[in-house]
Amino acid sequence: MRKLLVLFLLLSTTILLSQSINTDFGKNRVQFTDDFNSWDKYETENFVTYWYGKGKMLGKTVLQYAELDHTDIQDILEHRMNDKIQIIVYLDVTDFKQSNIGTEDIFGSTTGKTKIVGNKMFVYFDGNHSHLRKQIREGIARVYLNAILFGSSIQEIVQNAVLLKLPEWYKEGIVKYAAQPWDNEFDDELRDLLESNSKYSNFEKLADSHPEIAGHSMWYYIDQNYGRLSISNLLYFARLSSNLDNSFGYVLNSNYKQLQR
Repeated sequence: MRKLLVLFLLLSTTILLSQSINTDFGKNRVQFTDDFNSWDKYETENFVTYWYGKGKMLGKTVLQYAELDHTDIQDILEHRMNDKIQIIVYLDVTDFKQSNIGTEDIFGSTTGKTKIVGNKMFVYFDGNHSHLRKQIREGIARVYLNAILFGSSIQEIVQNAVLLKLPEWYKEGIVKYAAQPWDNEFDDELRDLLESNSKYSNFEKLADSHPEIAGHSMWYYIDQNYGRLSISNLLYFARLSSNLDNSFGYVLNSNYKQLQR
């Protein structure tokens, strides 16, 4: 706890002075607040947080959480980014839903996922700091995953998105693996699923119905049996070969189907 407090104090000294800026966050939908017309930002070496209205302390807290967890996720995925990750911070889910981040938005209140657009991630505060930190960790992991698999330029993203077809368990599982270590709660969740329906003893059927827990368990299994370095190698070779089986065969000397048994 003391170490955490010291780190938070150090991070507070690295945050630049807030700056008023003009943005388009939240300007396209019907709104019930004028706060979206005035945004400010805080900035560190790796992140920029944008906040509005009464969100000054929340914007600073989000930045502190992000810096606190950033290195851990970076080390797990073995990747570095040149551009800062931008975090747009909303005071609550109502404001979040009023924003203009697209009609296809992935709202955390219904799916638990952090919305990502390029190197921008959108989070909101529901009154629970644990939930907020989870959003931030998963958002950072998702930004990194997208950069690893699809690149950073528009041309790379379009090309790799067409060529690289990955199952849902693969993407959702690696985000969960990087953001939250496997623990007894995940173990119990998986056990309950396997006991609830015999069909889930087949990995593909489990992955179809519950891609996140199935993927998380698979990446954890790979970590425990092949080593953490194999995780980042699988990601890079998946992008290079544009083929899931080829990457598993090259890195693990085992095809994807064999691992499901």
